[in-house]
Amino acid sequence: MRLTARLGRWALAVLIGGAVVVAAAFVAGGVIRLPGDEVTPSGLKRNQALYVQMRDGTRIAIDLWLPADYRGGRIPAVIRATRYSRARAVKPLGRLLWKIGLVDSALAANAGPSPGAKQFNAHGYAMVIADGRGSGASFGSRRAECAPEEIDDYAQIIDWISRQSWSNGRIGAWGISQDGLNIEMLAARGRPELKAIAPMYTTMDSQFTTAGDGGVYNRENVAKWAEFNRWADLDRSGCKAGDFLCRLKFSLILGGAKPIDGPDGASLLGEAVAQRRNYDVVEGWGSLLYREDPLGQSGLSMRDIMPYGVKAKIEASRIPIFSYYGWQDAGLSYSGLAHYINFTNPQLVTIGPYSHGARFDADPYKPGNPPPKPNADQQLEEVARFFDLYVKGSKPAPKSRITYYTLGSGQWRTTTAWPPSGLQPRSFYFGPNRLAAEAPPPAGTDRLAVDFNASSGTTTRYRSIIDASDIAYPDRASATAKLLHYDSEPLASDAELTGSGIARISLSSDRPDGAIFIYVDDVAPDGQVFYLTEGVLRLLFDKPSLRPPPYKSLAVQRGYWREEAAPLKPGTIYSYEIELFPISALIRRGHRLRFSIAGADSGAMSRVPPKGPPPILTIYRGEAHPSGVQLPMRPWQPARR
Repeated sequence: MRLTARLGRWALAVLIGGAVVVAAAFVAGGVIRLPGDEVTPSGLKRNQALYVQMRDGTRIAIDLWLPADYRGGRIPAVIRATRYSRARAVKPLGRLLWKIGLVDSALAANAGPSPGAKQFNAHGYAMVIADGRGSGASFGSRRAECAPEEIDDYAQIIDWISRQSWSNGRIGAWGISQDGLNIEMLAARGRPELKAIAPMYTTMDSQFTTAGDGGVYNRENVAKWAEFNRWADLDRSGCKAGDFLCRLKFSLILGGAKPIDGPDGASLLGEAVAQRRNYDVVEGWGSLLYREDPLGQSGLSMRDIMPYGVKAKIEASRIPIFSYYGWQDAGLSYSGLAHYINFTNPQLVTIGPYSHGARFDADPYKPGNPPPKPNADQQLEEVARFFDLYVKGSKPAPKSRITYYTLGSGQWRTTTAWPPSGLQPRSFYFGPNRLAAEAPPPAGTDRLAVDFNASSGTTTRYRSIIDASDIAYPDRASATAKLLHYDSEPLASDAELTGSGIARISLSSDRPDGAIFIYVDDVAPDGQVFYLTEGVLRLLFDKPSLRPPPYKSLAVQRGYWREEAAPLKPGTIYSYEIELFPISALIRRGHRLRFSIAGADSGAMSRVPPKGPPPILTIYRGEAHPSGVQLPMRPWQPARR
């Protein structure tokens, strides 16, 4: 009894002590000033949160960050437009944790200047971050991403910036991922005040680079993206049941979307959220298959909300474009290179070993998990210097160029043309005994019973774009061993693989629909396997383009028009050309190339067909019906300094 009473007193003391500590933390946090609370030498608060009213009456929430040393006068500005909430409110305990340095990057971005503001303020720019209509603290509703009315909002914010006493009327725009899409679409609005843009880790065609590569629906990505957006638009945390740390973070440390300044900020935020009637992401994107399919009930198609659909207007702006991509970041490196060869704007493009947003170094050959170089902050510093030339200054437009990193080499190269000169197509034909040959082998077939449980893992190129995770394929030797695969002979000398390969596959199927995945891996002499790239295609698309696609592709010109698709006839042999995602990698002497074939990737894509037994594919080889992969290669030469 005494022990029980003593334990009870101890527990009560701990509870009281904990409550006192928490209360003291809230009191201390309540008086801590965040960087945005500071007053600049001009007398203006460094960070102001306010509404800008659009012509249709919709109120759009913005954050204005002035340089800490702003003393008055007219300065240039940088705008970022986001549907992911420009910032969250920071509660007193969060302020205290920020003050003593016990914060993660997400909290630091809200407690300190929003992403990008640190770099741009240091270079003398005002930073304006806008919540897209129907998101964050903004009023209105969303019928699609990048809908015309949303992009019009951002154009009107440029007009608003130009009227401010602190503005000199020269503006740049920057954004990552969806934010990057917003600001490139903004360039099509023809505002002369917009002098340069930096869309990073983004796409010009979401349907065929993030949501439906090769016409195969990326169920996992769209579902996760939809769930994140749904909770954010409801201004709720979205914490899963039992996730105590998540609930603690979003109840005691961070609040919901940051309201505007003033006593009515919180009530206006509640009013904005209550009025929203946003579209259903899964319903809107889940039915997409063919080019220009309707986007749910929006009355729009991808052409209306993607840069390729307003290409002529973006080109007419002549606006210089600065961009970064990661080789294995979904299909975004493909999109960046396709953008380069299709748009006449001056473009400075960098493609490196990065996960989405450059949170991780994704070079598969590097041991451990080294930090990316340059990292995300350093890349933003490059953007700021780019804006110094073309926003703050009036330098002549730069000559377009691509700077790219070769995986496994640690070296960078620069080219003005894509593909770079000197590369030659090297063909690898599938042969008997699962070996690759340099010429079509004798006729034969290989049987592939599709396994709908086959997966390339949960940290693949497809996942990083959704949760900003690392890109890693940790067990490729085991994964590819389970697939139909063909290994080349060991390379006699070091070789560079740079560009977009083409898989040419002859096959038949016992089902009227299906999918095919072609993987390219590097097999080291010790048996270690490094993932390089892949291609994917829904087997409905067996016909060549009957009309030109909306933009030129890198290797295979496929339009994905409805009339190019047809059900497969069982037993009929079809010939496919499948474009592989672009890559640059050093293949060492003695290494082999492995080409693997699957009919599903359960970790990312929807199964095709959605119902019924798995297809049985017959892969044909030989001179009459060859199958193999053609890769752009050249002898390895170290880059010049």
